[in-house]
Amino acid sequence: MNEGINIERLKTTIDRNVKKQIPEQVVWAVIKTVDWDKKQCIATGMVDNLDYHEVGLGVGNMCIKPVVGAKCLIGTIGNQNADVFLIDVSEFEEKIYTSGDTEFHITKDGFIIKRNDVDLKEILENTLNQLKNAKILTPSGPGSFSPADKIKFEEFKNEVLNLFK
Repeated sequence: MNEGINIERLKTTIDRNVKKQIPEQVVWAVIKTVDWDKKQCIATGMVDNLDYHEVGLGVGNMCIKPVVGAKCLIGTIGNQNADVFLIDVSEFEEKIYTSGDTEFHITKDGFIIKRNDVDLKEILENTLNQLKNAKILTPSGPGSFSPADKIKFEEFKNEVLNLFK
């Protein structure tokens, strides 16, 4: 009966030692420098205090411009230190998501939402401007919105445009 327990303990010990030999695939780090043009950064590991160079600022359809000094999570592809990428970060200046011709940018100054050459901010601004200047057709002839309504439309336009960069 002891033999079964001892075999189980040996198996557990061997498993632990084998796992120690496998390099980490995910690392907590702090952003040290950012090169937005190259879409890379240098991050310093929080546990080992080692620098990870040429960390990619995204994978595929997402790219993050981190704030220097922010805590981040970086990963490796196939445990190769040469293929390190940013998974996420505690603070960022900009995040860009793309899907085909569609782009969604998040910044501290607001959003940018585009598809091809069409920009949602421009569409909303043009719509609210058109509404403010619209003529109302009535049985007694053309009319327009009251001055109070026009002021309200301008307030709505400013609120909506404030959401966007």
